[in-house]
Amino acid sequence: MQIFGCAPDSLIGRHIWTEFPASISQSFHQACRAAMQTQQPVFIEEYDLAQERWFENRVHPTMDGLSIFLFDITDRKEAELKAGRHYAELQTIFDISRHLQQLETP
Repeated sequence: MQIFGCAPDSLIGRHIWTEFPASISQSFHQACRAAMQTQQPVFIEEYDLAQERWFENRVHPTMDGLSIFLFDITDRKEAELKAGRHYAELQTIFDISRHLQQLETP
């Protein structure tokens, strides 16, 4: 599988800031700093405008720096957004029904 047009094996040992300078967001940078400072894994989800994809970033501290695992979660995020829209529609229908029922009740 390729993300950002690269085979995963070609990125081992590479510096992410050098390889993908345009894809580094402030929140991703903060996640990397937090993982280094706390020596605890950090997980963030972000939308990449350049790729038009959602990614889950798992940042793990190691003895040599950081290991970063990227997962394309676009399908899942789109399903979540769709479910949220459906929920909002159903909530609106429920609210209208309740309001109409109150108007009909003497």
